[in-house]
Amino acid sequence: MADASIDKKIEETVRGTISKLSGLKPSEIDPHAHFVKALGIDSVNIVELTVAIEKDFGITIDDLIISQMYSIDSTVKTVVKIIKSEYE
Repeated sequence: MADASIDKKIEETVRGTISKLSGLKPSEIDPHAHFVKALGIDSVNIVELTVAIEKDFGITIDDLIISQMYSIDSTVKTVVKIIKSEYE
């Protein structure tokens, strides 16, 4: 899968999950908005997001890395790094 389509698929997954958790429409979510500070997403929601990403992409996200996933943009970058490292 090309990098651009991986990024897009990850962003769609994250945006969709955050939309469900926050009650916002996907188009209303700024990709740089902080999940907790700007969108009111709590730690339980972050766990739900992590599980959804792990399930959709067949990866495992280390607990120490979850703190790097604080916005859609940062989550996409983090997940892409994980996927690339698992296939290298």
